[in-house]
Amino acid sequence: MKNYILALTVFLLIFAGPFNGSAANIVDLEIAIPETSTEIEPESPEEGLISIRVPEWIINELTEPIISEFIYFDCDNRYIVQDGTANIYYLDKDEYAQRISIINPPDFALVKNIYPEEYTMISSIEIDENGEIITVSVADLSFFASAQRSHIHELAYQCALVKCMLGIDENDISINLNYIIMENSEKISYSIPYRMNSVIDSTDDMQQEFAIHVPTEYTMGDPELTKQQLIQAGVKDITVNADGTIDYIATKELILQMADDYFNTLEIVAAEITRQTGYITEICYNDFKTYIYIKIDSTDFNQNELFSIMDFLSYNNQFFQLFAGVKPEDIQFKITVIDNEYNSIIAELTYPKYSE
Repeated sequence: MKNYILALTVFLLIFAGPFNGSAANIVDLEIAIPETSTEIEPESPEEGLISIRVPEWIINELTEPIISEFIYFDCDNRYIVQDGTANIYYLDKDEYAQRISIINPPDFALVKNIYPEEYTMISSIEIDENGEIITVSVADLSFFASAQRSHIHELAYQCALVKCMLGIDENDISINLNYIIMENSEKISYSIPYRMNSVIDSTDDMQQEFAIHVPTEYTMGDPELTKQQLIQAGVKDITVNADGTIDYIATKELILQMADDYFNTLEIVAAEITRQTGYITEICYNDFKTYIYIKIDSTDFNQNELFSIMDFLSYNNQFFQLFAGVKPEDIQFKITVIDNEYNSIIAELTYPKYSE
């Protein structure tokens, strides 16, 4: 099984060039380096303070200084503890109660009314009273390639931050974004945080079988070769269709094993990319395996190569989720490039293209 996964990854490395692809879904093609730096020194919290746990997938989207200002605004007693997967913020009970009393879902519509010239592509924004459903009407699909999209992106993660302040467990946080494209009345819906929705999640029976469909774009132009690789992985019921797609049957146990082997290989490949480039210091995944972070030294990097690496990782993560039992139409993840010196986002890639 592991030999199969390694062979497939080697094939993908060759297929990708290895870093000569195009980054079609990358947002913010121009790298922007901030001018200032903010360092957070962890401190030990005192007893009796209220703790607010903010997971990494929020921190890396909004940046830590913004979150600190949001949580600690006008508060005197404050501490931060960083544990690697989250930041834990501590507030005095009275100050926490005061902050919670004025916390509401972010009112982006108010901002739009104040600065209408900056949001010409956004017709309306509605947020439900629980801050869980955001409905945005936009002019056309060009909105998704505009800077205005990033403001909606921040709005969604601010709603998630409010949930953290209210003590909601990160596994129970879900913010739904509904875009209405006025040009053609199309509706595009997404949710954050990204989670893998696998068909195997419906049961605890490790021997239950599931049907997996592999579109032509994932057979690498050779469905017969893909079939042989699936056989090597232990899959027995495989059908190559006339249109080049593949359908196969696998148990939950086998799907979990295939996904685990593929993810282990992704980590090996990430370590090798880090070693080869020199300017990439780390490529890591969050607990959901849907947020991929590329941490770089911004003083010396190859921009074109970096974009190609993002594209390469995107293609591989599509494969990974497919092997994990995620339907092709449900595959979603985000790749974020973070500058180590300034702890800021300098480039992003989302899949699918119009997701947040």
